[in-house]
Amino acid sequence: MTDACMPPRRRLRVDVALLPLALALSACAAPSASISNVSADTSPTATAASATASVESQESESPDAESAESPTEEPAPVVVFTRQRERVDIKHGSVTHRSSSLDKGVRKVTQRGKDGVRVIVRRVKEVDGEVVSRSVVKRYVARRPRPQVTTIGTYVEPVSNCNSNYSGACVPIASDVDCAGGSGNGPAYVSGPVYIVGSDVYDLDYDGDGVACE
Repeated sequence: MTDACMPPRRRLRVDVALLPLALALSACAAPSASISNVSADTSPTATAASATASVESQESESPDAESAESPTEEPAPVVVFTRQRERVDIKHGSVTHRSSSLDKGVRKVTQRGKDGVRVIVRRVKEVDGEVVSRSVVKRYVARRPRPQVTTIGTYVEPVSNCNSNYSGACVPIASDVDCAGGSGNGPAYVSGPVYIVGSDVYDLDYDGDGVACE
């Protein structure tokens, strides 16, 4: 054997010696990769990450569940109190007076009537803009009514029983009149002096001077 052939033999021997190791390493490479993949999938880190993601998902869903279960708080009602004033008319009455300053049967309104005014104050309660109650707080008369006064006349001119032909004394109207204390027999008498202003129907002026029963 020549020296030129020696190097290839030594290389072949070396390669043959390393071949089993290389085959063993290549045979173990695939299972280890598979095992690595399995271990990567089932490693504690992956499990913890999956659990954390699940917890985070549950936590992200929990506010919606609480908001759906808890009732919405209603706002407090708005309560307002006000006062209202109502004006009510008080009808005036009527009064009748009688007076001799007017002739009998005459009617005259001597005072015009006028209605009065009563004020009613109420307390009004409103809840959210709706009236729920009204209560009377005060009543008072702002203006008193003034009655209407009607005056009815009662004056009657007296009917005179005296003869209008005489004055100074009342010469009664009768079938005959004589001077009191004289000789005449009446039936009616008059005390003088009596003045003749018309006709001396009873012949009282005996001497014709216009004065009788002196």
